[in-house]
Amino acid sequence: MQALLGADSAAFFEALQGNPPVSIRLSSSKKALPPYDFTLQVPWCDSGRCLAQRPVFTLDPLLHGGAYYVQEAASMALSQVARQLLQKEELRALDLCASPGGKTTLLADFLPQDSLLVANEAIRSRVGALTENVTKWGNPHVLVTNNDPKDFAQLPGFFDAIFVDAPCSGEGMFRKDKGAVGAWSEAGVQLCRERQRRIVADVWSALKAGGYLVYTTCTFNVKENEENVLWMLNELGASSAKLEMKREWGITPTDELKLRLSKELHGYRFFPHKTLGEGFFVAVLQKTSGNESSSLLRRQDKAPKVASTIPHELRRWLLNPNDFVFVRAEHQVKAVPAHIHRWASMAARRLNVVQEGIAVAELKGSDCVPCAALALSTALNPGAFPTVDLDLRRAQQLLKKESIDGMPQRKGFELVRYSGLPLGFIKNLGARCNNLYPQEWRIRMNLRPLNGFEAAP
Repeated sequence: MQALLGADSAAFFEALQGNPPVSIRLSSSKKALPPYDFTLQVPWCDSGRCLAQRPVFTLDPLLHGGAYYVQEAASMALSQVARQLLQKEELRALDLCASPGGKTTLLADFLPQDSLLVANEAIRSRVGALTENVTKWGNPHVLVTNNDPKDFAQLPGFFDAIFVDAPCSGEGMFRKDKGAVGAWSEAGVQLCRERQRRIVADVWSALKAGGYLVYTTCTFNVKENEENVLWMLNELGASSAKLEMKREWGITPTDELKLRLSKELHGYRFFPHKTLGEGFFVAVLQKTSGNESSSLLRRQDKAPKVASTIPHELRRWLLNPNDFVFVRAEHQVKAVPAHIHRWASMAARRLNVVQEGIAVAELKGSDCVPCAALALSTALNPGAFPTVDLDLRRAQQLLKKESIDGMPQRKGFELVRYSGLPLGFIKNLGARCNNLYPQEWRIRMNLRPLNGFEAAP
């Protein structure tokens, strides 16, 4: 770092000893505003906010309702990539290393409306967190998959944009996670560099000619950043795209580091002594060789499956049911946006799909039981169900999947909300009610009489 930053290195090392800033990103479609003290807006992201202190986010129902996402400020710079390079029309995008979902939820907000976004995680144990966060964010245009990068070779030229947040040595997390310091080694850096090249090479054929691959890491060294980008430019057939980053943001362009690698290489670094947030690197490559679009897209593929009959009441549960195709999988009915159904089905036949569209209902005998995903979806028709507004304590009881105090004595499925934001469903039986919040999502933290969102000791 001394060689890279020169006289600036002392300020860099001093910054690593400080406290990391706390930042969140607000949903563009769910307007419930969390009750925190915001110190400032993240300069490169309109919906990013910094907090004066870190609350216990787990206890805030608005987090679970998808009103905001807790995200490191520097990584919100992907909003600039989307706005500057990916706004011409709806597109097909892949977030290749997506868990736990920060960049996926950002892209769901900043990509052109009605784009298909595939959120992939190769490690099976990490897929659950990704699926939960995607569901809570509520955008029905996201497909969650569990595949190795090489599996996407089955979709040649399919994607207009691929985002690779490559597994790295984690130097950018040294201030935030002291365990990252002990885990670091020079051998680890070399191992990461080779793995990053393999990942990009494996997925490269799935990008159409003229499309963009966005390469990011949360590390500082040149081996995993600029040297890898230069390798991609030379070996894969690509040019380096330039972004407009305002000087007052404090972001460091690669050409200011005097690395003498290539004048055609454009990368952007976030150093903790100069910018808001932790360490981050981003570079955008535009594919210059290969077919403009996949022959896969031009041929007739099998017609996607559509449910022949579904209970009519389910259509009423969606705000604009004609915009969706209903698909039945065993006892569950899903709704997939109609204009992406062909593309989603084409991907689903070649990939291990964990989730697509909106899980609308479980069919149990004569009952159509609404799914929690429907309550959290931006496609929900809020007038389709009686609603119950909960205070903080009762909302936390819902999220812990406990019995909820003081519910009205009536019968039927009801939508429960906190501060006007839907959280899930209950089945009211009159004398009592069944809490339908998903077991795997329940919060396990002990509660006590609360002052804001303090944790129990």
